[in-house]
Amino acid sequence: MEEIPGAILSKEIDGINLSSNKFADEIKDKTVLLVLLRYKGCIFCPQMVKDLKNIAENNSNYPEIIFIFQGNAEQGKSFFNKYWPKAKAIADPQREFYSDLKIQKATIGQMFGQKVWMKGLEAIMHGNFVGIPIGDLRMMPGLFLLQDNKIVWKHNFEHIADHPDFCKMPFTVDNL
Repeated sequence: MEEIPGAILSKEIDGINLSSNKFADEIKDKTVLLVLLRYKGCIFCPQMVKDLKNIAENNSNYPEIIFIFQGNAEQGKSFFNKYWPKAKAIADPQREFYSDLKIQKATIGQMFGQKVWMKGLEAIMHGNFVGIPIGDLRMMPGLFLLQDNKIVWKHNFEHIADHPDFCKMPFTVDNL
């Protein structure tokens, strides 16, 4: 387990469906799955949001989910209104969360490798398409489980299209 960086805990936040303007207050006394999306317009982000929405709405034991997205609150509203209007999401136009959580930029292989092309075709078959980009297109996604100001689990994304099976993640609220 590692501590959540202090710069993140003290950060003032803006976004959608938030109950506080401080990140520390937003996660206080909760188990939270923090999901850092790539960028608005990414072909893979809508499926990730739709999958998490389905799981969260059908499993009361699933951790609370908070998304981080590149862009401002208005840009986030247009995205989340389409895929999950009730989602909690933090705007991070300067990518401070990405930096503080050490989210890397994708290599050429992580952006254009064979697995990415295959997942891209799968995304299109699910009705997802590339949109107008807002943010850094090379930014990798991030996935962290937070509890008591600690990162208790994280997923290391192999490439930009890596999509973990959110139903088979190695945690449940009951065993944390």
